Amino acid sequence: MDKTKPEQQPGFRFQPGDYESPGMQRMQESLTERAIELLGIIEGRVVDIGCGTGYSTHVLEDVGFDVVGIDPNEEMVEKAKSLGL
Repeated sequence: MDKTKPEQQPGFRFQPGDYESPGMQRMQESLTERAIELLGIIEGRVVDIGCGTGYSTHVLEDVGFDVVGIDPNEEMVEKAKSLGL
């Protein structure tokens, strides 16, 4: 499937709008919650590498982690900032 769009930043497959669907947000939240459960870690500092729009970052913050999110896609970072992350 070709996800190329005229407004897409070169080299990035996903764009901020790709993460807007409730299904995608639930999936990210579910995967993050499951990772926390499997790792058995309940507190600490986390670096969310490739944080995208920040939905996983948000879940980690909600359960008490101190999170720093980084992403090479400036549009993704701007979306995360708009969500207060």
